Amino acid sequence: MGEDLVAVVLAAGEGSRVARQEPKQFIDLNGLSVIARTVANLHWCSRIVVVYHPDHLDRTQRLLRHAGSPTSLTLVPGGSTRRSSISAALGAVSDLGDDIPLVLQNGASPNTPTRLVVECVAALQTHEISQAFVPAAATIIRHQDGELSEVLRRSSLGYAVDPTVFRLGCLRRIMAFQAAQGQQGEMTTDTARDMGIAIRLVASPESNVKLTTPNDLVLLQHLVARHERPDSGELDRS
Repeated sequence: MGEDLVAVVLAAGEGSRVARQEPKQFIDLNGLSVIARTVANLHWCSRIVVVYHPDHLDRTQRLLRHAGSPTSLTLVPGGSTRRSSISAALGAVSDLGDDIPLVLQNGASPNTPTRLVVECVAALQTHEISQAFVPAAATIIRHQDGELSEVLRRSSLGYAVDPTVFRLGCLRRIMAFQAAQGQQGEMTTDTARDMGIAIRLVASPESNVKLTTPNDLVLLQHLVARHERPDSGELDRS
């Protein structure tokens, strides 16, 4: 499946909510940077495009070399918004046809299982977009002015995680639509729904954590250590 698959890793942000003095994609996660672990999980793809922060090209290159980055790796500078970074990535794959699957992965999601990515790609047999999500486990409420206004039905709720997978032509249409509407930072899945494009959801394990807060870092350190213990076998990417 990886022979006709391109992965785009978005790593052009600063990640200020992690409360570190460095961008979150560069944080050491049990001996290997977050960005290096994210890219390593996608080595089986035929082509990987990493969108980096323009101020951090040297460091991005160094960390990916240290992790043994694949020969199919391309680095492109990102922009100030998610939309501009995705547009930069699309420019790097302009030679590919519209039917090619594209895996869109945040550079700060270093624990996404390969099995999940494969399932999302397989979902393109019936849809142009698939989105990984974690079903809600907690009770979700709506509140207003400090009072409970509604308890939402948990069975119909969840939160999005990486990856989002597109037919390349579909992502191109979404980006063209956003440009025509003058949109800057909107999510591609929101725009897809506005365009009437159905999105197939694929259930993800809770261990598929995106590094956003200091608590996420603690959890990822535990998860990676558990997967890499000698008595646990090789790093679990199933």
